[in-house]
Amino acid sequence: MTLGDARSKRNAAKKILAAGSDPGVIKKAQKYNAGGSFKAVAEELVAKHAREGRAPRTMEKLKWLLGLAFPVIGDRPVAQITAPELLAVLRTAETRGRYETARRLRSTCGTVNRYRQGQP
Repeated sequence: MTLGDARSKRNAAKKILAAGSDPGVIKKAQKYNAGGSFKAVAEELVAKHAREGRAPRTMEKLKWLLGLAFPVIGDRPVAQITAPELLAVLRTAETRGRYETARRLRSTCGTVNRYRQGQP
């Protein structure tokens, strides 16, 4: 970043502050709304877990769980996925009698959403 770029960003932040808004909150909102598809964010999360050295079996389970959600919500932007859409994914597992799988899938989908938002 050049000095001129830094100064222009500083001036933009000052204008936002003068208008009564928080530039940090605005930046986070822009990052949140720019999130990719569920599948892209999930694959990024899987890559992060692999870099952290998760066990191969854990990685297999994670990929398998996410694979259950991809056909229904994989192409949708994460920010636009609604609760009824997620519920449809979970109901698919529940109708097969896989209640524990549905519970874990719900947790995993929540992890993908939190990862996209930048939360731990």
